[in-house]
Amino acid sequence: MAKKAGKIKTKSKSRKAKPAAGSGARKPRPAASKAGGRLRETVLERGQAETLQPTRLRDPRAADLEIRELELNDIPAVFALGEKLFTPERWPNLYRTWDEYELVELFASDGETCFVAELDGRVVGFALGTMIEKRRSAWKYGYLLWLGADPEVGPLGIGGKLFHRLQEVFIQQGARIMLVDTAEENTGALQFFRRHGFGNEEGHVYLSKNLSAEPTYRRRHRQKLARTRQRMPPIKPPAPRARVTVDDEEFTGG
Repeated sequence: MAKKAGKIKTKSKSRKAKPAAGSGARKPRPAASKAGGRLRETVLERGQAETLQPTRLRDPRAADLEIRELELNDIPAVFALGEKLFTPERWPNLYRTWDEYELVELFASDGETCFVAELDGRVVGFALGTMIEKRRSAWKYGYLLWLGADPEVGPLGIGGKLFHRLQEVFIQQGARIMLVDTAEENTGALQFFRRHGFGNEEGHVYLSKNLSAEPTYRRRHRQKLARTRQRMPPIKPPAPRARVTVDDEEFTGG
């Protein structure tokens, strides 16, 4: 968390004369500059720059946010949150690869590098990672596979807290490099990772192929339809309706 800037006091051998009352003289205002999309005020004093960041109001709910390891009972909630975030309209590739079975496998094999954020008894974020070790190499890699936070909760720094917790565990397990990948058009994720020290970006292309035109697919589809028809019970013809005559008028019951 950025430290709050205080007043800068400097010693001076000679005292400057105060402007006379009503003279209209004003103290020079600090120059303003934009960095990372946030307004920062820079005060120049004897050739040195000090950065003053505006004070942010702390959300009281942040104190109740808990970052802990993923548990078996969390898997349905994590999967539901992922389906809420990785929609086919916005992130089709993430939607296609987000799978409940992968969650179970990660929990079984990499439970120490899978975390959730909990607020008021509800899962509001997750970070899923794994360790990679290469043969004949002394280096170990920490790979952040999935990172998500519920946008309806509000700006509580959920993603950053999950990231730092996972990063600490990677370091404890001997990782020297941390890896992550995301879609090129996901500018929010790119800014987040750059802000946390990631670099050396490489382009990545996602490709897809429709397999429904392949002979193997069509043959398998026909076999599946045949098995479905065999399991279906035979359709019985409808029973004939009783015909009743009342006061010379004929009605059909049913």
